[in-house]
Amino acid sequence: MRRFTKLLIFISMLAIACSCGKQKELAESGPRRVSAATVLVSRKPVYDGRSFPGKVEAKNKIVLASRISAYVISVHVDEADHVKKGEVLIDIDDKEIRERISSLEATLSQIRRQRDALTARLLYARSQFRRYMNLLQEEAATKEEFEKTKSEYEAILKQIEAASAREKSVKAQIEQVKASLDYTRITSPTDGTVTGRLVDPGTFVTAGQPLLVIEAPRQGYWFRANVDEGLLRSVKKIPGVAVAIPSAGIFFFTNEVLVIPEIDLASHTFSAKVDISRSGLDPTTVGKIKNGMFGRLIWLSRIKEKLAIPKMSIIKRGEIEGVYVVDENKRIHFRVIKSGAVFSEAKIRHKKVLVPIDTSIARKAETRGKFVWVEVLSGLKTGEKIIASNLDSISEGYILK
Repeated sequence: MRRFTKLLIFISMLAIACSCGKQKELAESGPRRVSAATVLVSRKPVYDGRSFPGKVEAKNKIVLASRISAYVISVHVDEADHVKKGEVLIDIDDKEIRERISSLEATLSQIRRQRDALTARLLYARSQFRRYMNLLQEEAATKEEFEKTKSEYEAILKQIEAASAREKSVKAQIEQVKASLDYTRITSPTDGTVTGRLVDPGTFVTAGQPLLVIEAPRQGYWFRANVDEGLLRSVKKIPGVAVAIPSAGIFFFTNEVLVIPEIDLASHTFSAKVDISRSGLDPTTVGKIKNGMFGRLIWLSRIKEKLAIPKMSIIKRGEIEGVYVVDENKRIHFRVIKSGAVFSEAKIRHKKVLVPIDTSIARKAETRGKFVWVEVLSGLKTGEKIIASNLDSISEGYILK
């Protein structure tokens, strides 16, 4: 037992000696020196902006409706299906139409038989009419006999004209009803995506009832938001708007805004639309956009000077935010700060300025290597130098090379 106790004491003393040796070695070597990029804290030109919720809308949204009243036989597509122009989407029962065509064709056949019989009678009546005309001139027949044959001839002629008119009318009806057969096969008018299926097989639909909704992404998208009516008078003064669509990781600035100056009495807002296809985004990014996506339209106003630093220079320790500040002796110190709004760089009227963006967009922008700025409300002042890289390898008290 005594040997074991002595062994523990020896090991402890040896550990203390080694620790003292390392501390002495660190003291002799001095603080660690590191290399890192720095940023000078300064006030930046920032556009004030008010944010309004909005959504993506397809430019070409087509609602396919029935042109006849009948039962739906089959539906060949579902929501989210891609369709081609001319593709059959829905079949509607054509039994009643075909029965109507058969009935009209039977009527037409009967009219033709009647007309043929009248034509045969007309030939005889015409010969009699001409015969009695000659006899009357020769005074071999009375005028009454001549008028009788003339009346018979003209009556049959009118009956044939009436039959021809009925034949023409029935033919037109047949063509019209046959054209209705095309309405029993609902086809896609364009390449697109089915975004709404409103009927199922067995549903009885009436003329004009919506069946499917198709969107054509190739036609492009609008971003629409409802803006406070108080800003309508500033439309001609603003430099433009910024649009953020978080789920697609999209943020862009544009000075092309379509304003619809009609005030909604319920919400006291007006509509503002931005053509996403004219935003300058690359086709791959635009391809991520889907109809109905939520976003925000930022209505820019005047420029202010605000203290802003790169978001990449901020360190988060739980709920605490801070930065590494470099003093006049190049020693690095951790400083707690309070941050505010998030901004992105934009070129407006040939000047590089900051515009407010959504925080979720800021996170995605950083992952793509884009520069994001954050307003500093307290903890820093103009002219101070902060570390903007290699934050994981820096600690309090290090010396900047």
